[in-house]
Amino acid sequence: MNSDLEAELDALRRESELLDRIHHRAVAHTLLYTSDDDEDEMSSARSADITKDKESTGLSGRGLPLPPPSADIANITAGTRQHKVPSFTLQGPLPATIMEDASSGARRPSTEEVTPALKPSSRRCSEDTSRLQDMERTVVEYKEKIDNLTKANESLRGIVSGLERDLAESNSRNADLQRSLEESQKRERDKSVEVELLEVDLQRVTRDLAAHLSEASSLRNQVEELSPMAQGLHDSEVKERRLVSLLCRHRVLLLRAQHRLASQSKRYTAFVEKIADLTRGICGANLGISVGLDELQTEVSSMRQEMLEARIILQQSHNDVQLDEESILTMSQRHAEETATWEAERQQHLQAAVAWLEQKKAYEKKKTGWKEEKKKLLKDISDLKSSAAAPAFGGRQMVKIPKRSHIRKPLAPTLHQCVREILQVQRGQLIMKMMLRKKNEMHTVNARYDTTTRRLLWYVPGDIGPGRGRGVRIEDVIRIDFGVLARAYMLHRPIGYSSKRKSASLPSYKCFTLWTAERSYDFYSSNLNIVCCFVIALSRLCTNAKRVALTRSRFFVEVVKAKMDEYCRAHRTTRIRMILDGIAKVTRRARISAATLPVDGHRPSHTCSDG
Repeated sequence: MNSDLEAELDALRRESELLDRIHHRAVAHTLLYTSDDDEDEMSSARSADITKDKESTGLSGRGLPLPPPSADIANITAGTRQHKVPSFTLQGPLPATIMEDASSGARRPSTEEVTPALKPSSRRCSEDTSRLQDMERTVVEYKEKIDNLTKANESLRGIVSGLERDLAESNSRNADLQRSLEESQKRERDKSVEVELLEVDLQRVTRDLAAHLSEASSLRNQVEELSPMAQGLHDSEVKERRLVSLLCRHRVLLLRAQHRLASQSKRYTAFVEKIADLTRGICGANLGISVGLDELQTEVSSMRQEMLEARIILQQSHNDVQLDEESILTMSQRHAEETATWEAERQQHLQAAVAWLEQKKAYEKKKTGWKEEKKKLLKDISDLKSSAAAPAFGGRQMVKIPKRSHIRKPLAPTLHQCVREILQVQRGQLIMKMMLRKKNEMHTVNARYDTTTRRLLWYVPGDIGPGRGRGVRIEDVIRIDFGVLARAYMLHRPIGYSSKRKSASLPSYKCFTLWTAERSYDFYSSNLNIVCCFVIALSRLCTNAKRVALTRSRFFVEVVKAKMDEYCRAHRTTRIRMILDGIAKVTRRARISAATLPVDGHRPSHTCSDG
């Protein structure tokens, strides 16, 4: 294929050279002036050149008959760059003078200058004109041929360049194919080597397989002989496993018993040590208790006396408020009755207008007095209400009470005021604890405070002792909730608050909750003294938590608040509304009791009717 392409390229190159020769020859013919005598010689020379070109190229059928270039044509072509091509040509060799003029670039004589020298006769002129016309026609034909040949030469040059590019691409593809062929031959050689190795391995494996088959047949015979012995060994192994499992069970029971015995002995020794510590602590605390007992007694007596006085004052204020309200009601009723009678009398008796005006003036005087008295009573009622509602809001006094010298100030909460509660919690108390995964169930536990580990521990009375995870560190407690905020009161649905009942079966003032960062611990006890001990002791010990109460008096104040909140929640009201309802009930009772008194009974003067 490459040889064919190279042959075509050579042929195309030769054709392009022939076209170039034709072009130069045509240009030379445009400048030649031939004569009649030399015309035959030019034609014979042209035919000889054409035959020589055909013999040299070897393309008689494809190529074109073109004369070879000569030195004269080259000289003539050099002269054509400075002279214009005339419109006719002359056949035959050029004279020496004309060639010199063409080579030197001198001006060519015109036809008018040449024709006088060439006029020997009229006959010769006519022949020259006819010959000139023939030469012009031949020049036109040569021009057309030259144009066609130049176009063919350009197309052939494009084809040659395309074929050269195709040849270069085919050479590159041949090189790639040669490389791929070498690689494939190399792979085939490698594969042949691998096949030889695999054949050797296959022969070796077949030999090994035959040996293994012979061994397998011998082993099969041995297995058939040893199968009854293996069955017996299997039965014996099963029996051994059963015996080992029984021994393991008995060993586990023995280890548990030993562990329980060791734990009981450790707990007993720890219990004895704790009893000794408690006795020493009790002996040390007895002194503080004896010292603080007198102060507590004096404080309790002073508080009782103060509470009695406050109750008396509150009762008096309630009675006064009731009487004031009753007088206001009677006055308003009388005023309504009088206005009604006055309207009736005015319509019926127009003649008694003067007397009615006098009565009206007297009534207006009484009314102004009543209004002033009503303002004073309302002011007194508001003061009494604020003073009565002051204890329910944390002991804030809205009215200044004169100091009494015989009443001592309450002592600040110190450690000796909660020693008894801490000791009771250390000894342990039975209390109900809400279960973690069953929020509606509770179980009784024995809870106590461990001074060595500073943990609140609890365990079921039937168990041996506190196990892993049954307790909480005092430092981890971040909040203590008591009353209606306790989760035991909020979540214990079977005996807790229900919307169909007015009050909850589980008292909120007997529940408390310990909050940590991970979870909450909810407790409840029907004994208020146990709840008091735990709340006061934990409030004192949990320094990182928000405290509820540090003294018994403060605890009972919180109990009263919890009862009030529980009542308000059950009846859907507020503390202020509850206090006002209580005042109204007391006033109604006082009014009923006052109505049952005899006529000469002691009644306030401002409640008497104005006749």
